Amino acid sequence: MLTYQLHGDPIWYSGEIINLLPEDSIVLFHNRYIKVDKIRAFRWELGWPRSVSRQLLWFGAGWSGFALIGTATDGNPDTQYEWSDAAVTGTSVATSWLLPKLFKYRKMRFGKNRRLRALDLDPAATQP
Repeated sequence: MLTYQLHGDPIWYSGEIINLLPEDSIVLFHNRYIKVDKIRAFRWELGWPRSVSRQLLWFGAGWSGFALIGTATDGNPDTQYEWSDAAVTGTSVATSWLLPKLFKYRKMRFGKNRRLRALDLDPAATQP
């Protein structure tokens, strides 16, 4: 599967590449064909924001859980669950929610410095 954007179109399309015609610079998808020079950008999902988000969520839950258990079981009336414990938990949970929203995709745009070309690198295709 490939997620791509066309020049002059803000919509991202996804499609499976069926064939590539390098002599005509055409990519055949399952529902359309597109000339390579019409593709403006590629996009793909990043995996690390989700895993870091889960770790931050569990860190915040663990921090509050251990602080609450410590407050309930230590028998010392001077120790208690404090605002700093809630702040660590809240910051961790907020960051775990925000991180995948900010860093969900990696985009590669084509233009002056990057070109997209269709090449046939199959050695069987070059032999007579």
